[in-house]
Amino acid sequence: MAEYYSDEGSIFVRIGNLTRHSIVVDLSDVQYVDPPLSAEGQRTRIRLGDMLVSITAYLGSVAVASEPVLGAYINQHIALVRVDQTRLDPRFAAYSILGDVGRVQLTGLGYGGTKFSFPWTT
Repeated sequence: MAEYYSDEGSIFVRIGNLTRHSIVVDLSDVQYVDPPLSAEGQRTRIRLGDMLVSITAYLGSVAVASEPVLGAYINQHIALVRVDQTRLDPRFAAYSILGDVGRVQLTGLGYGGTKFSFPWTT
């Protein structure tokens, strides 16, 4: 999405917008994008209640999408997780990830030397 950076448009949530201390997206440093309408753009577009989880570098930084980031996009260092909100509150799941047990489990799944990442499979 870097080729779609813009001075205005939709918010582009990057790994630096996630913290290890809160489940709120940090909007103190915002980048904007104006991507074309495509399947990839729609797949990475944020909906209310989506969990945003860092999958490289700072594994387990997490946020839950609220009104200020609706319609924003994520970059490749963030997993967009949509839970069935009738069965699980995404805020509960996010706080579980931020806790000591969640952090230990996530970092145990990571691999890499200088830059940790998750081994995703499809």
